[in-house]
Amino acid sequence: METTLVLFYSLIIIGFILFIVVIEKYKRIAVVEQERAHHLDDVLSSAPEGFYYEIKSKTKTQTLCSRRLCLMLNIVDTSSDFTTLLTTLSDKSAEELSHAWNNLLKTGDAFELTIQNSLNLMHFTVRGYALKTPYIDQHAHILWFENISKQTAEFSQNALKYSNLSNEKSILENALNSLPYPIIINKRTNEVVFENTPQKTMEDTSDLHWETISFKSDTNHGYKIKFGQDKTAEDKLNAHLLDAERAHKLTLKELPCAICIFDANTKLSFHNRSFADLWKLDNAWLKKEPLYDDLLNKMQEKGYLPQVKDFAQYKRIQKDSFARLTKPSEDFFYLENGRLVRRLMIPHAKGGILFIDEIKTIGK
Repeated sequence: METTLVLFYSLIIIGFILFIVVIEKYKRIAVVEQERAHHLDDVLSSAPEGFYYEIKSKTKTQTLCSRRLCLMLNIVDTSSDFTTLLTTLSDKSAEELSHAWNNLLKTGDAFELTIQNSLNLMHFTVRGYALKTPYIDQHAHILWFENISKQTAEFSQNALKYSNLSNEKSILENALNSLPYPIIINKRTNEVVFENTPQKTMEDTSDLHWETISFKSDTNHGYKIKFGQDKTAEDKLNAHLLDAERAHKLTLKELPCAICIFDANTKLSFHNRSFADLWKLDNAWLKKEPLYDDLLNKMQEKGYLPQVKDFAQYKRIQKDSFARLTKPSEDFFYLENGRLVRRLMIPHAKGGILFIDEIKTIGK
């Protein structure tokens, strides 16, 4: 009897010890799996992207949303599962990601998607992969989330700028096509980049006068724009004007009063014989087309101008006439020898002033 009791209690003790050993073994397995997971977390968290992973073993399934991903998707708990992750996305994105994820779990085929959050304000590139682990009984799958919202916004802005540029280009092309003369735009290499409608449709361009203007774009690329104009009518008109001007000057040359013309740049462009005789000026000097300022200096040296305290100020007032004179103006001044000079100043059609000087006898 005692032997039986001893054997019975011995079996109980052995069974209890085996039970403790099994429990400790399972605890150790759980600890090892936890250590594996923590080690994997530390490695993955060092990456610049957010991630979600799911690790399955015989005993349990573990999921993790990285802290970076929680911030990106506004998820509260890092242990949230895949279903919770989907609720942060737009309906279309959730459906696409769910389909791709399920296919990854079944086949192990990697994928890449572009998705949006539920407010459609943030954009992400999601890449899914099956991970290889050193443990036969363990399967791991991971999703990498890259925030591309900034790139998407920049792309949208660039797309808008491109659209605006396309519209502006269309407006410019329509404007160039509506011009009555042909236009060609070339690169520096003479490669044609644009021809307007008149250039394409005009059969004979032999009578055209072509002009070329070089310019640079914002990208500092060089271009040349050529445009042709039919100047036949303009040339005829200019010829008539030149003939009229010659006849006009021939008439002025024969008048007994002193006449000179200073152009818009205050340079002498015409004088008659009476002008040179009145002021006793050298014809060789006059042919050099002196400036009005030089003429005033010369006449001051000869004593042909009124005596003033500030000659520089007097010259400024005289030269201001080129800017302010809009209608004929008359002026009188005395010379040292008692002669009275009547000066008529008339704005010239091409700019500048026509001067007519006459000596008047006092009392008449």
